[in-house]
Amino acid sequence: MTNILDNLNSQQQEAVREIEKPLLIIAGAGSGKTLTVASKIAYLIDQGAKAENILALAFNQKAAEELKNRVISMLGNSEDLSISTFHSFCNQVIQDNILNTKLNANFKVITDTAQLVYLTKNINSFGIEHLEFNHEPYTLAEEMKKFISRCKDESISPDDIQQYIEKKEKNMLDEEALEDLNNLNDILKIYQAYEDYKAKNNMLDFGDMLCTVHNLLKSKPLILKRYQEKFQFVIVDEFQDTNYIQLQIVHLIASKHSHITVVGDDDQSIYRFRGAYLTNIAEFKKMFPNYVEKNFRTQLPQHQKKS
Repeated sequence: MTNILDNLNSQQQEAVREIEKPLLIIAGAGSGKTLTVASKIAYLIDQGAKAENILALAFNQKAAEELKNRVISMLGNSEDLSISTFHSFCNQVIQDNILNTKLNANFKVITDTAQLVYLTKNINSFGIEHLEFNHEPYTLAEEMKKFISRCKDESISPDDIQQYIEKKEKNMLDEEALEDLNNLNDILKIYQAYEDYKAKNNMLDFGDMLCTVHNLLKSKPLILKRYQEKFQFVIVDEFQDTNYIQLQIVHLIASKHSHITVVGDDDQSIYRFRGAYLTNIAEFKKMFPNYVEKNFRTQLPQHQKKS
């Protein structure tokens, strides 16, 4: 293995060498962050960490594959390394702990298209009384799919919405507030029907994967302990594109050792429509108050390619 630090500038080298404290890397496009993350993984192993104790999470499959290929080019293989998307990681956790969920082993993942088809075809059976959609069921189905996805991102269940409605109903409401609450009641009917449909057909959507794993780690101390001991080093790429529930999962796993590195760009978030939000960077600072921050937006050394 060639010297891991050879192709890095001084800022990147500092980031790679920081393996004791929580690390927040702010890095813009073209600043070599993928190379830095891959080098960090290789450096950890070079310093004695076991590959099986490292968890690296990327936001999409393309980024995960790119990171894995970079690591392979440095180490020669990626055997025992966990480099994946959040959803792939959560899918594996669910499979490994299926008896602790309400799912059967042959659960299916419902696609975005199948969600839309279900909502569109059944729009007239949800008992909608107040929502107006001008006989365009697809439009309402599309909006409901987005709403449900946002709820999953923020760990908001139908029960949470029901409790909110009941609390609001105890107050004196003006006409506008009452209309909003009536619309929310209709939305709740659709959300609950969708959840019942999935439960009946042993299905999960992508948001459910995250929520299921979050609930597992939060409510099952022995399962949490197992993952904390297994993944002693956690690395999250494109951290600005994570949402609330993903942040909670990462925090639960990393909180024991605090060997966590997150890499984000506070200027961009291509997954804003998926519920990602910049306050995760602020939340990270609260969760890991002894964090170290490295900020590099400068250009790369002349010999170094952009990533």
